[in-house]
Amino acid sequence: MPFGFDTLVMARWRSRPTEDEFAVLLAALFRRAVICAGLVVFLSIVWGSLGNASDASGVVALANYEINTHLPP
Repeated sequence: MPFGFDTLVMARWRSRPTEDEFAVLLAALFRRAVICAGLVVFLSIVWGSLGNASDASGVVALANYEINTHLPP
């Protein structure tokens, strides 16, 4: 490493512009959006698994039967 290289690297590192605040806020917004979307998906899965297929009547019960019979075990 040449003499003064570390000083040059540190000087350039200190002189670089700071991060854009808009980019930081946008990243935080997207992070929260992904967390909320994951929570919605998780709650939808839980809510769907709590439903009982035997409560369905009429056409819905027939559709559920058709779906269940065509799925492989």
